[in-house]
Amino acid sequence: MAELDIQAMVLATAGVRYVLTGSVAAAAYGVPVEPRDLDIAPAVDPENLARLAGVLRRWGAKPVPDPDWPQSLAPEECERWVPDPPTSEHLDHRMATPHGYFDVVPSRSCTYGDLIRRALPLHHEGRTILVAHPEDLIAVLRLHKAKHQSRLPHLEAIRERVLRHGSVALELPRGSGPKLTA
Repeated sequence: MAELDIQAMVLATAGVRYVLTGSVAAAAYGVPVEPRDLDIAPAVDPENLARLAGVLRRWGAKPVPDPDWPQSLAPEECERWVPDPPTSEHLDHRMATPHGYFDVVPSRSCTYGDLIRRALPLHHEGRTILVAHPEDLIAVLRLHKAKHQSRLPHLEAIRERVLRHGSVALELPRGSGPKLTA
């Protein structure tokens, strides 16, 4: 079982409500990217965040220091970090897990409440994973980054197909990607 499948299965089994976003969401639409992590925008009600914290605790997840992110923790803070209290501010990190990198983004790009309105269902191995709408993926691109510039024309074309047809086929990345190694 691929690492991405394991992460999705564990989240579903724990009852964590989220919308898939970031590069894995783009790849699910067929955008040619090699995801480095799984990005989720979780529902931020206390019960859901407690379920998410439980998953992170079981995984032994630890934030990864990011010198380009002003709110990043220092390496020693990352090592001491535990997922309590389970608040959106406290869980908002890119983390290393035994199953690869996992990024909890409760509000940095769009919130679960914003994304759920247009999220499209991806049916995978008996589970439904909600995937951010192409318009929402476009809205959070940082176009000063070359990797985001390269995604834009693909996402715009997919957005147009969704607008014309109401949906598109979605599939989790397979084969050589995603490269979710921690």
